[in-house]
Amino acid sequence: MSDSTKIRRALISVYDKIGIVDFARALHDEFGIEIISTGGTAKALTDAGIPVTLVEDVTRFPEMMDGRVKTLHPKIHAAILADRDNPEHVHQLKKQGIEPIDMVVVNLYPFEKTIAQPDCTFEQAIEMIDIGGPCLLRAAAKNHRHVLVLSNSAQYRRTLRYLRNDEKTPGPDWPLWLMTKAFQATAPYDIAIHKHFAELYWEIPFTPMVFLRLGLSTPTPGNELRYGENPHQRASVYGVTGVRGGVVHARVFGNEDLFSFNNYADASAAMELCAELTRAQCGGPGGLKSAALYEGRGSNEEEPRASARPVSRDEGLSTPTHAAPPNEEPWASARPVPRPEQASLLASVFQEPDRNSPAWLLTWTTYGSWLPGDKRGFVSRRPTDSGGSAVRNIPGTPYDADQEDAEDAAKERMKGTPVSLTEAEAQTALEAFVEAANTHGIALIAVSIMSDHVHLLCQGEQDGTKLMQLFKGVSARRMSQAHALPDAPRWWTTSGSRRYIQKGSDPSSAVEYICEQKGALCNCWFGELSRIGTSQGRMTGQAEARGSSGTPTTEQTETRDVSHTRKTGRTEVRGSSSKSGSCAVCFIKHTNACGAAIGTDPTETYRKAYLGDPNAAMGGILAVNFNVDAEFAATVMETYQRWGKPLREAGHPAAPGAFFIEVWLAPSFDEKAVRIIRGEAEGKPQKAWGKRVRLLEVGDMSTEPDASEMDIKRIAGGVLMQGRDLVGLNEDEWKVVTERQPTEAETADLRLAWLICKHTKSNAITVCKDGMLLGNGAGQMSRVMSCRIATWLAKENGHEKMLKGAVAASDAFFPFRDGPDILADAGVTALIQPGGSKRDEDTIAACNERGIAMIFTGTRHFKH
Repeated sequence: MSDSTKIRRALISVYDKIGIVDFARALHDEFGIEIISTGGTAKALTDAGIPVTLVEDVTRFPEMMDGRVKTLHPKIHAAILADRDNPEHVHQLKKQGIEPIDMVVVNLYPFEKTIAQPDCTFEQAIEMIDIGGPCLLRAAAKNHRHVLVLSNSAQYRRTLRYLRNDEKTPGPDWPLWLMTKAFQATAPYDIAIHKHFAELYWEIPFTPMVFLRLGLSTPTPGNELRYGENPHQRASVYGVTGVRGGVVHARVFGNEDLFSFNNYADASAAMELCAELTRAQCGGPGGLKSAALYEGRGSNEEEPRASARPVSRDEGLSTPTHAAPPNEEPWASARPVPRPEQASLLASVFQEPDRNSPAWLLTWTTYGSWLPGDKRGFVSRRPTDSGGSAVRNIPGTPYDADQEDAEDAAKERMKGTPVSLTEAEAQTALEAFVEAANTHGIALIAVSIMSDHVHLLCQGEQDGTKLMQLFKGVSARRMSQAHALPDAPRWWTTSGSRRYIQKGSDPSSAVEYICEQKGALCNCWFGELSRIGTSQGRMTGQAEARGSSGTPTTEQTETRDVSHTRKTGRTEVRGSSSKSGSCAVCFIKHTNACGAAIGTDPTETYRKAYLGDPNAAMGGILAVNFNVDAEFAATVMETYQRWGKPLREAGHPAAPGAFFIEVWLAPSFDEKAVRIIRGEAEGKPQKAWGKRVRLLEVGDMSTEPDASEMDIKRIAGGVLMQGRDLVGLNEDEWKVVTERQPTEAETADLRLAWLICKHTKSNAITVCKDGMLLGNGAGQMSRVMSCRIATWLAKENGHEKMLKGAVAASDAFFPFRDGPDILADAGVTALIQPGGSKRDEDTIAACNERGIAMIFTGTRHFKH
């Protein structure tokens, strides 16, 4: 609300009159505000001795149609909607003899309370649909810079504090807050009306209010599924507006109508686990980078010991610098020298901007910086009197007198201290940006990393929000793996600036802006790669780095995969290859993993995942993180002949009787692969299940998840909402608590087990070895029973020998030592768990007695 606005007139029309008399009396007696009112509200105020001007005296028009028309008049709505800063609006008010209304106090007819009555008739429900009230609230909310809008009685007392400007005043953003609450009042009101009539008379599914708040799409006939978890239950599927990716938006090969409620639920679980394993494998230090370790490794090999303690800030990656030549710009002198193996990758990722494609200038800050009170200055979000632009303070100068409470409020919101990056941390962030760009086919144009913020100019097919989310997510994970996070909850703030540079525009000013940043710890752009070359044999410029013709050299071309093409507007970059790199394969049954493995060879990784529990794999969901080509498709179609049938012929007690899968997820499927699966390729056997399996092409699985998305769970009478569990391998918080440290091989398996356990229903115990899931004890009421089931399953499926030297993960702490004892009896030699039990010392003692290494992560992963 504009500071220059004085409240002279208030319109009060409420159905619920709790507190209204005292509030109106304060408005009149303390501030001399004229009260305009209607019907029953006017009577209540008059009876209390408060002077009231009737609405009909303002409009010169009587109430009509039993009160259906009272405030729907230009002299009311023009008085509310007029922009006081617009001279033409003010002139029109004076010309029509209309006095502005500066406050609107309205609450709505109790529609939901009325229809809850068992004897409520159609006519009674119709009469409880408020018309004028929502119109008044919406009009006042739209013009909130000049009009205070109150939509419930809980706002009366704080509004009086705001008007009195006392010590407990809500602050200058109170009008904006009231505006949001007004729309919060009108939105569910309309939903309640829609729900009542649609369900009662037409049996049309409705969209609950929570759907609107989460941006879920409205239902259409195409959203309905055949049935729910069981045939007697109705079910629908909804997509999130503006989100692309995931199982809802995946490309479907075949008949989409075949998808069931359970298919979607299991497919989502499969994708989330496979995607998390993919992101961990793509990570640097601490990720599942040891996939190659699993290929051909002997189970009895001695492995060097590896500590899980976090790397200190002093032990971070070294960042040598070089002095700038005399003619170089000042900002160039602080640039770090990349390691030699990075040179070609930098040259291939940093590209000259393509004017035929749009670009994004992204800016974000480190956690806790640029808040009120920061000595470097800050940006205020308070609207100005002259418009909606923010007030920008000059660094080092005092902030607005009107915002004296801003610094205290900012400190109250802070959890820890502001993050100020070191050179080593900035170097790690730059490496992460380069790797993310290379993986996702994004062209970097310029990057500048300061101690408290980042500027990044790039071109890619993703929008600015997704690009920022990707760069922030990948870099935060890499930095946490390489450096100890200071006393703060995260490296970056959750928000940032995304500036769109249109196709055809010249981005040179943006490049110049980034390159001229003072105090940059890292500064890199496409035209000056010579400045960041190695100290010996430095690159001499863009042409040499990319070949004399300006095209990528053979070495650089080899850094990009060649299996699945997607258009970027500049060049063709292909998705994950099934022939190289890190592979992840998951089998899911009832949202829990029954088979999972990581490795470097697709077929071997698939074999290990399938043999984890071949009986449970039958009829499950298969997810892989690489492109499915013809060779791999044939492998999966021959699963039973190659691995299942030999078990049966050998008389194995857990031999499967058949094999098929319900849903198969992958980033992409080659055309020939689809023909092989469907039994349409020459010389390939036909499988009945191959014709009906649902194939989902979900795209790149290494994309960082959206931290703003919410998990929803229905409970009796409502829903529970929570942020997603996106904590993965946060090894900076891990601590080895036993006398023995885990070996390198055990640490690699502990990482895998921890991530699989995170995606398993509680209580969960996950046993792994050599990059393979051996047994998963899921969803038990006691943790000790989950231990028994996990080890029993491993033995039942023929992995008893592999249990010797295996590792186990627990999603929550062990309350007693009985669980670890069961695992140790089976052969487990390393454990990972959150810790936090009153009897942690007993569990640690039990592990030390038996030579078991154990890590406390400090993070619990309950899943219900």
